[in-house]
Amino acid sequence: MAKPKIGIDFDDVIMDTFPEFLTFCNERHGESFRVEEFTSFGYDEVWKISKSEFIERFTAFDNSEAKKKIQPMCGAQKVITKLAERYELHIVTARPVEISQSTHEVINEFFSGIFQEVHFCSSDNGAVYHRPKPLACKEIGVIVHIDDQPETAKACVQEGVPVLLFDRTWNRSAPAHDSITRAHSWDEIFQILCQK
Repeated sequence: MAKPKIGIDFDDVIMDTFPEFLTFCNERHGESFRVEEFTSFGYDEVWKISKSEFIERFTAFDNSEAKKKIQPMCGAQKVITKLAERYELHIVTARPVEISQSTHEVINEFFSGIFQEVHFCSSDNGAVYHRPKPLACKEIGVIVHIDDQPETAKACVQEGVPVLLFDRTWNRSAPAHDSITRAHSWDEIFQILCQK
């Protein structure tokens, strides 16, 4: 019998990316922002930069040695390995396909053999267009998607895909929804999914 499928976002859900990215940007641009200041998902409200400048920053980060400092979220390796026994796991990420090689390197280092597939769903983050996350989740046939971006969560539930919203400073003001369940840790995610 086929395992039920779960979609999982990469940055700030599986891997604790943003703190290292922010440190890199602070050092490179002479800034002193803290993670706590990012209370919405927009790059423009806090940094006061354009989307293209944000993409330039992330690409520079991905091309730097700083990206090697990214570590899995607390508890992610243990819980995801356990979940793989019950579920078929797919990474569904908004990362552009142009950085697929470095993304796969991180996955192979920390989660080798765990994920069925990695779906790159950049829309305007990269030069190559790929399907939006909600469409990818529907096509894969996931029973739930785990993400930290409130707009993605909202778009997924509009397409009938329930979401576990991984608690981060930028999604705490997101409105409640019957099909969006906030989770504060990987242990909590495991408890929620094992009740299904």
